[in-house]
Amino acid sequence: NGFVTVTKDAVTLRAYKSLPGFIWHDQIIQRDFKALTHQEIEAGVYWKFANNVSENWARPDGQPNNPLRFSSFLTITGYNLHRFFATKLRATIFLDGRISDDPDGRSGQRLHCKAMQMILNANPNGKQAITIDGKKYDSQNRFNLDELHVSTRLVIFDDIKRGFQIEEFFNAIVDGLVRERKGDMNKVRILSKIIFTLNYTLQVRGGSARDRVVEFEFADYYSSQKSPEMEFGHWFFRDWDAEEWLRFDNFMLMCVSEYLRFGIIN
Repeated sequence: NGFVTVTKDAVTLRAYKSLPGFIWHDQIIQRDFKALTHQEIEAGVYWKFANNVSENWARPDGQPNNPLRFSSFLTITGYNLHRFFATKLRATIFLDGRISDDPDGRSGQRLHCKAMQMILNANPNGKQAITIDGKKYDSQNRFNLDELHVSTRLVIFDDIKRGFQIEEFFNAIVDGLVRERKGDMNKVRILSKIIFTLNYTLQVRGGSARDRVVEFEFADYYSSQKSPEMEFGHWFFRDWDAEEWLRFDNFMLMCVSEYLRFGIIN
């Protein structure tokens, strides 16, 4: 029912006739949109999920437990949703907050990455956000990134295996990932945001490395014994009605606005 502009001050729905140019039909998300108040967004299940993974649940006195970590979560999400590259580019590392030799996982990292895909990919076959199996990724295989498309703006390396060296991606973070396909003589460099998810601690050595990444630990709240489906009584995305989707869409666009206002909050 229109397109949305997001600034540091507002999220605004506009008519297509005021769009200065054209967009592809498959970029149109098949949901109606209207801007909600902050109070209406807080009624959504995704708002509650985001607070939980940020350790920002309500304390017994009613005050939020960790509002700064929640703000960090919002701005990191907004950074990865926004195709804005005229800034310091950094890869995002989503970690499991549990300290264990046998991490349980299921802390919400994968669910949140899927949520970002739900905004960036207007249809199930969309290529603006791509997930790559981190367990199978082999830096020596030059065809590993053949799924990438010229429209890809976010690449998620999910559940990367141990021994991963972040230094291998230093050039890609700043200059883009190189896609090479079998039978195609042309290599394509695709500038996109990059997310790594893992269930163990990753050593990031030196000031240069730390300047290329931003880390966020998902709180020890969800697990195999307590999943979002158990807490909220339904499956995210699959079981949502139009009102829940509207609250979700507003939340994610609010993240972009928060990023434009504050930059990335570590």
